[in-house]
Amino acid sequence: MGSAVGIEFWPTTGEQFPEHVRLLRRVLRYRQPGAQSEWAHHPPEIKSAIRQARFRPRMKHCFANSQILVMFGGLEDATYHEGVISTGIAGLFCEHAWLTWRGLLIELTLPEARAVRGYSVPTRVLLKKFLERKAFEPIYLDRIYALMAEAHGIHQKP
Repeated sequence: MGSAVGIEFWPTTGEQFPEHVRLLRRVLRYRQPGAQSEWAHHPPEIKSAIRQARFRPRMKHCFANSQILVMFGGLEDATYHEGVISTGIAGLFCEHAWLTWRGLLIELTLPEARAVRGYSVPTRVLLKKFLERKAFEPIYLDRIYALMAEAHGIHQKP
C-alpha cells in the first residue's frame, strides 16, 4: 500500500468490491468520446445499413449514431427515439437516443439496450431539424429535460 499527497491507495483486484470495480471499468471505457462502439451483434440488415450510411457508431455519440442511421442507412421502417436511460447507478439517468426497427430496440452506442422512457421523432422532422441546424443534436431538448426531471423525481413548474 502506498500513499501520494495524503491519499491512501489499495489494490483494486475486484475481490472486495466486485460490482463497484465492474461498474467503474464500464464507465471508464465509455468515457472516451469517439471510440468505436460495438455493433457486430446487430442483425445483418442493421450492419448493412451502417455500411450503407458509411459510418461507424461511436461511443458518447448516441444522437449522431441514431440520426445518421435512420436518415442515411436506407432503413425505411426504422424509428428514431430520444429520451432518458438508466446509467446503471441507482437513481441516475441520462439523455439518450436509440432506434426501433421491426419491433427491436437498436442500441448503437451502449453494449446493451437500456431504454427507460422516451418519445419517437418522425423522420421528416428529423431531416428538417438536421437541415436547419447542420448538426446532430437532440431534436426536442425540452422534452428530454422534462423526462429527466420526471425520472429524478423533480417537479417542474407548469
